[in-house]
Amino acid sequence: MTRVTRLVPLLAALGPMAIAMEVPTVDIHGFASQGYLYSTKNNYLVMSQDGSTEYNEFGINFSSDLTDDLRLGIQIFARDLGELGNDQPVIDWAVADYHYSDLIGVRFGKVKQPFGLYNESRDIDLARTSVLLPQSVYTEGFRDAAASFIGIDFYGRLPGGPVGSVDYQLYGGGNSFEDNNSIAQAFEEPVATPPGVTRSVVIDKTRVKYLYGGQIIWNTPLDGLRLGGSLTAVSVHLDGTVTLIIPSGPPPSPPTNIITPTTFALPNLFVGIASAEYTWRDLVLAAEYSRTDGDIIVDGTPVAGINSSGWYVSAAYRFNPWFELGAAYSVYASHREDWSYTDPRSYQEDATLSARFDINPHWIFKLEAHGMRGAALVDRSDNTNDNGSESFDEHWLFFAAKTTVSF
Repeated sequence: MTRVTRLVPLLAALGPMAIAMEVPTVDIHGFASQGYLYSTKNNYLVMSQDGSTEYNEFGINFSSDLTDDLRLGIQIFARDLGELGNDQPVIDWAVADYHYSDLIGVRFGKVKQPFGLYNESRDIDLARTSVLLPQSVYTEGFRDAAASFIGIDFYGRLPGGPVGSVDYQLYGGGNSFEDNNSIAQAFEEPVATPPGVTRSVVIDKTRVKYLYGGQIIWNTPLDGLRLGGSLTAVSVHLDGTVTLIIPSGPPPSPPTNIITPTTFALPNLFVGIASAEYTWRDLVLAAEYSRTDGDIIVDGTPVAGINSSGWYVSAAYRFNPWFELGAAYSVYASHREDWSYTDPRSYQEDATLSARFDINPHWIFKLEAHGMRGAALVDRSDNTNDNGSESFDEHWLFFAAKTTVSF
């Protein structure tokens, strides 16, 4: 009997086992987008007054159902937004998701952060009409800090019978970031100093010591209406150095350099959001309000408080399979108590008109125009005069174009 002949009965016996050990299928999806940003005044998000293509995103994700209840997934993501990202690939999220029942499930790993209605889907460009989400709530510059966290998330749906149902999430964990991140850049921005003195900050390490919170979404009895709220508590710590260059006398006397190791902290930051969305046929209406409270601590000493707020209303309508139009009005205030509109750095109004063209099911193109008043969300370091002082205009226009391919 040949070796092959002897294997035939063995293979026949292993046949049912081979079927039972079938390898799970892997779903693969991805996207790539390229944008262009331009502003008439005030560099915004990028060096936009000259027009900029430093606005792109790439992502690919893999997921698989290991069992009926257990799913694994991961997404590799890269973006470029001016000085942020620089197309360096990162693990955007990576989770094991165990769905025990509709009442309760658990995700753990690097989890998308529940934050308002749209934070978990903000990298899905096909899911919305606009190029940018309303910046008063979903600030694009802080996407890397708000996208995900490392920890655990409990979720589920509580049935309510005639009063609808409630989706809930309870989560907690922490995180750490690369040197070139949005939180570090916010602390590295220049601040006012005495004449002749130069101050620079370099952040070496950024870590979220803890993050916890919850979200509820009430799916009301009125078909298409969702109401929700979310609350997050965060403790952020940054290690770095502050360098002061002080003139020691008339030239040619060399200046005095004072280099000090410094710890910055946002030890008790609270972010709350109230949300509403109504969908009727091809019309989607949404409104959200957010507020942020906390303290800025430098080397153990409180130096400033945070009490900002933002809100928006938006509408989007799909006219036909290839064309969608949207509009939004968004307001942000860096200090909730001051609505005097006397300081352009304390507020930012944004009236937006968006157009979306679906070239085919996998390729879209968007155009967007913003009428802006104020500059509260404008980066100081990108808007300075030759002498280093800040320079802002109160009234300005901002334009965005973006095309995205997905599979």
